Amino acid sequence: MKIAEPRTKLNSKSGDNSLYYILKFFKLSSVCEDPNSRILRSSLEELYSRCEFNSSTWRLVGRVLSNDNLRSIAFYFLDYGAASINILVHRLSMDDETVRRNLKKLLLYGFILPAFKLPKRLGAKGGPPPGLYQVPDATADQMKEAAVLHSRLLSPKYRVAEVVAQTLLEDFILPRGSMEITYREIVLQVKRLRIPFNTPDVADLTAKYLHEQGIRIWR
Repeated sequence: MKIAEPRTKLNSKSGDNSLYYILKFFKLSSVCEDPNSRILRSSLEELYSRCEFNSSTWRLVGRVLSNDNLRSIAFYFLDYGAASINILVHRLSMDDETVRRNLKKLLLYGFILPAFKLPKRLGAKGGPPPGLYQVPDATADQMKEAAVLHSRLLSPKYRVAEVVAQTLLEDFILPRGSMEITYREIVLQVKRLRIPFNTPDVADLTAKYLHEQGIRIWR
């Protein structure tokens, strides 16, 4: 899939994306461990230069921060840069209607922008193709990762493999303090959980997911 260039607005004080830059400014300020970092100060100054502070923008900030679902979706975009409805439904455990309703608000507020259309699920009938949405300064890598994740999450096997991987991380890998696991342990966990799919298929997807998280797989 060819990834389009990010739709970035770099003009400072444009006001079109002030909500995004203000929330990003606040989030970056709140999570930084070293408030005196030169890199942090430079980043905050850059964000500040793109913000237009007026009563209208502050009202939007208040609406986002006071609404749990809206805030969760906005913060997901702050963390990952891009997402589809399918990604937000699965990653945030929200229903489709809630995600769609709040995405419309964030589009209206200028917090996110439409990026490009994604391929339809194989065999899907009717309706428009799903879309990917991005923040104003999303990178091509962030959008590529989102497009790949969207495709993966369409597979029930992949979603089950993620669950298996999380149980392995929580029950075996992290308690042992070792960032490694054997493929045999993965297979045994799949069997233990009585996964209703072909065991090798789920084990392979689980191993791939863990590898992408930095876990070494011994075969």
